[in-house]
Amino acid sequence: MSLKYISLGFRELLGAFAVFILKSIRCIPFSITYSSLKILIPFYYKTRPQHIASVKRKIDSSPFSKELTLNQYYQHRLQLLLNNIYWHGQPHLPPQSKILNEHYLEKALQVNCPLVILSLHMGPFELLHKGAYQKTKKAHRPYYVLTAKAFSKTLTQYMNSGRETEGKKTVLNRKIGSSLKKIIQQNGVLAMMVDQSPLRDHESLTLWGTHTLPFNDKLLSLLLNKGAILLPLSCYQKGKTTVLTYHEPIAKPHLKTKITEFLEKEIAQAPAQWNWSYGGIKVKS
Repeated sequence: MSLKYISLGFRELLGAFAVFILKSIRCIPFSITYSSLKILIPFYYKTRPQHIASVKRKIDSSPFSKELTLNQYYQHRLQLLLNNIYWHGQPHLPPQSKILNEHYLEKALQVNCPLVILSLHMGPFELLHKGAYQKTKKAHRPYYVLTAKAFSKTLTQYMNSGRETEGKKTVLNRKIGSSLKKIIQQNGVLAMMVDQSPLRDHESLTLWGTHTLPFNDKLLSLLLNKGAILLPLSCYQKGKTTVLTYHEPIAKPHLKTKITEFLEKEIAQAPAQWNWSYGGIKVKS
């Protein structure tokens, strides 16, 4: 048996164990889980020193270095990750949610063209694709959520099972080409993150003049050329309330500039809730 298949089998075992842990966590009250795991944050620092140093450098090089500490970030990160776990598989938003500027979504769905809901990895981001679900279903528009593969097929299937429901399907970012024609022809709705790129030679955005972030310029430009509406959506946690906000659609002229402005403005709303851990974020040398 080759090392390739041994490695694949080991990853699937780890994936199955990860799914077991995720399901088990949901059986425990949130407050108990959060309090228990919060104690382990200092031990997490010791197990991943290089990663922690990288995250610290990103924060310290940002405009939020004086207001955001590493501990504050990881406490928020833990809380948001647990929210995503507990809300897994629920097709609707939790009752303590607030949607602002929903008229932008309603107006976009009245136009006979594809719609791209563009978000960022911030706040309880697993709720981002849930916010538009009822409206797209009522408008009889097929709904697609762009996702990435997990480290195992078992874990990927579990994560996608919580994102799919009637009229809503997931599309792997590395395989979007096969679904893109269908999305355009059906005037479908595609929910995606700014930094999700199926291309290895992707473009980059520069935030605050100091950080770079992957940017799917070719995909967004193609969709805009096909008449798609590009609708930004942000999400963050305010106390016990999840706030989702739709923003004015972005047109093709100055696309990168407008998306950069959107990201910088929204991250400033709650910098501790942006995913500084994401490996795609780099500090410019």
